[in-house]
Amino acid sequence: MATEIERKFLVHKELFMQFLQTNHGEVRKIEVEQGYIMEDGSKNLRVRRTDRGCFLTLKGKISDMSRLEYEFEVSEEIASELLRTMVARPPIKKVRYLIPAGRFTWEVDIFSGENEGLLLAEIELSDEADTFPQPEWLGIEVTSDSRYLNASLNLRPYKSWQENGNKR
Repeated sequence: MATEIERKFLVHKELFMQFLQTNHGEVRKIEVEQGYIMEDGSKNLRVRRTDRGCFLTLKGKISDMSRLEYEFEVSEEIASELLRTMVARPPIKKVRYLIPAGRFTWEVDIFSGENEGLLLAEIELSDEADTFPQPEWLGIEVTSDSRYLNASLNLRPYKSWQENGNKR
């Protein structure tokens, strides 16, 4: 069984941009496009295309912080076909920054398209009780708020929250 344990936080944009300007040498950047083939609130199947590879991922909820996750590498051709023919909504697009932090890696996503304006940070843990470094650009924790799951953002994009006057 492959279990993913992660915590999710909002990001202070200005502080994060300052951080990037001074620490760009240790930060890796990945372009991400992902679409959902199936999503029902407790499990999903997504296809992800990045400039570092393409993947088909099945996730199932265990708790707010933990999910079963099975990921399989697929060819660019398969990923492109799945994104074109099997996803019901436009794919989520984002730039992901990978930031080493001791034995952990922060993943900071800057969304575009229908989720533009949203910056989220995730950290994968080996145990739900793990402690980890908290950089100054880290905002409030949203791990338990299902609206911030990528699958949820696909169905109800961040921009629609703003249009309805309900950012959080």
